[in-house]
Amino acid sequence: FFFARSVVRGRPHNWAMAAGSTAGSTGSTSSLLELRENPSRWVWAAAAARVPPTAAALSRCGFRRGVWADGLPRDAPNLLLLLHGLGDAPDMYARFGAKLALPQTSALALAAPLPLPLGIEGGAWFESFEADGRLIDGADASDQRRPLSLARDARAPLLSVLRLLVRECGWSPERIFLFGYAHGGTVALDLLQHLDGLAGGGPCRLGGCVSWCGLPLPEAPPPPAGAVVRTPVLAVVGERDPLTPSARELLSRLTSGAAEVARSGGGGGGAVASGAA
Repeated sequence: FFFARSVVRGRPHNWAMAAGSTAGSTGSTSSLLELRENPSRWVWAAAAARVPPTAAALSRCGFRRGVWADGLPRDAPNLLLLLHGLGDAPDMYARFGAKLALPQTSALALAAPLPLPLGIEGGAWFESFEADGRLIDGADASDQRRPLSLARDARAPLLSVLRLLVRECGWSPERIFLFGYAHGGTVALDLLQHLDGLAGGGPCRLGGCVSWCGLPLPEAPPPPAGAVVRTPVLAVVGERDPLTPSARELLSRLTSGAAEVARSGGGGGGAVASGAA
């Protein structure tokens, strides 16, 4: 999935071609196509350098591992961050990013920061298990273990990574995209509500977000009054999932009217909701 946005008044085009790229150990520079008005014409914008984050830098942000998609540049104008599901690992998501091969796009899959119990392989984005091994279902609204863990163990490290990418590595927030599956999608939807100030102050948005089978935590506190998600969102959820109505309601409120754009026939398929500020 790739989000595109039209550009006027000299703002960079999200899907604009990049030309004159040069790659090296310190990153690359590319000229980006912009649309200017008075007179309306296409011009090449000033080159911007991007330096891919090192493993040590990602570790300082709280991520023990990140896997880049093979065969793709690590310093392209756009960057896709992939967030795996509960119990998964980033490797197959890096391969997924490589198969997508989106134009002028790097792809980095991050490993969830929490280990699974009993030494089981894979990771978790937030506290997910009871002491006896059962999943926390979120039925008790007073049980805030998952929301608190999400804020501490997932949101905070991811915001650190985004600050690193924007302030030190040279990516514009509007050229960073998220893809989250299941719990990774839950984390991505939460992250979008906390981006303001990322680029040095004021409102902020990313290029786009896809949440595949990722739903907001039902026991999470409601977003503060006036909270708005400015990032375009595509949320793909199960039509029979009992949390789908609440997810659609939340997205509609946060994105100023998320609309259902597709529904499969037969009653057992998926519903797709998308929204953009």
